Amino acid sequence: MIEPRVLIDHRDPVSGALILHRDHQRAPADRAMNGHSKRPCPCGTFIRNCPLNTPLSGFDIEGLGLRVPMTRERLNRPPSNYQLSLGWLRARTRHQQQRAQHRGSEPSSQGGQSINTVVQFSDRILPNMKRELFAAAAFASMGVLLFQAYGQNPQGQAPKPNADPYANNAAPGTMSFPLAAPAGKDSGAIRVAPAGAVNQGPFDMNTWKYGHQFDAPAGTKIWNPVKLKMMRGEKVTGGTVFASTDPSTYCAMANAGYDFIWTEMQHSPRDWEAVSRMWRACPDAKAVPGVRVAYADEREIQHATDAGALVVVIPTVRNYEEGLAGRNWTFFPPLGKRSTGGGQAFELYGNVPGGYRATANDNIVLIEMIETLDGVKDAGEIAGIQGVDAVFAASGDLGNFSGYKQGTPDYERLINAVHDAALASGKRLCGPLAWRDRPDFTCFQAGSETAAITRGVAAELGPLKDTQAKPEVGPWAPKK
Repeated sequence: MIEPRVLIDHRDPVSGALILHRDHQRAPADRAMNGHSKRPCPCGTFIRNCPLNTPLSGFDIEGLGLRVPMTRERLNRPPSNYQLSLGWLRARTRHQQQRAQHRGSEPSSQGGQSINTVVQFSDRILPNMKRELFAAAAFASMGVLLFQAYGQNPQGQAPKPNADPYANNAAPGTMSFPLAAPAGKDSGAIRVAPAGAVNQGPFDMNTWKYGHQFDAPAGTKIWNPVKLKMMRGEKVTGGTVFASTDPSTYCAMANAGYDFIWTEMQHSPRDWEAVSRMWRACPDAKAVPGVRVAYADEREIQHATDAGALVVVIPTVRNYEEGLAGRNWTFFPPLGKRSTGGGQAFELYGNVPGGYRATANDNIVLIEMIETLDGVKDAGEIAGIQGVDAVFAASGDLGNFSGYKQGTPDYERLINAVHDAALASGKRLCGPLAWRDRPDFTCFQAGSETAAITRGVAAELGPLKDTQAKPEVGPWAPKK
């Protein structure tokens, strides 16, 4: 297979483009005519008249001061310095692109034919390429410095918060393991504790004394404003983001005046990636991120908390076991069973007083919803679970599962049973915003983003609302 070479021939007088010729090996008569001269062809002559092994001397790509021969060998071998690299990269890239474009229509190289290809090296593109390559080199240098900084973290200094739990792992070969089991031998650890261990005797998970590594520093204050208001007995409201995946819509709701955003995931088709993106868009919004998950499941709740949820709402809690599962997957040990695998929560709240891992259990708000008849039956036990901050008397589904509408004696009996369970356990009582003035209710779910837009437009327009003209014909004409 014969490889073409790309050589700069001359500048087009009209377009200002540099004309490149892709020359294949010429027929013997052609080479004989040119005499295999070793004399470099001067810039501006036609390369097709030069022998195959004759380089072009001293051509200059504007803006680079690059004056070197560009032969087939140079195209196939990257140079080592920056200016040569830029020229080589441009020529090589165009060579490959033009070769692909003409692959099906090129005349055979056996006839000694040459194909001319015009490539625009504009005054705008070349300086941009130069800046981009300099920027890439600068970023690479920064990456090396950051890598070295992580590898040389001063002793005792906490690493920078990061969503990746493995980002700050010690470099291999820098650790020692004085308490490790001997190589190839049974250490007997399941039966005997090592000297100095707090947990002595045979291993027993039921009597295990949890350590103090993740204790919050003494005097650490609550940093979640929703938790703070609930502890004070003040009323809190969550605005619902029901269908939107647009960060700007979410952020508008989050800065509209609510205490938290009730991001709907039980009845919404969106995924956790979209939710994470919305929460990440405005981490300092007035309302903290909250979510109603689909069910009390480790994967579902872990996605919520790892993404940064500070209010977790568990729907349709039917019994004590489901309520306990919701608690377990929401909180870290020793209160719960949440894994510490990472997530953007460690970045969003990495600099909170006491650190996110040590203070998350004290700041995440857990609300469990009573929506079914079996949930009402176990409402007292559900409300009494440690870690549950509030129970929510679901106005819609309690009607759905009971067969009675709001205001009827049977319906109101169910709501009052949830009310009594919350009071007996000292927990907050939640419901729809319409119940803002109902006795003992202190946390509420407000309407959706679309409802908020409708109400906002009505308030803004006042008497101008719905004053559109009504043509006699067309799609906007009154329906007959």
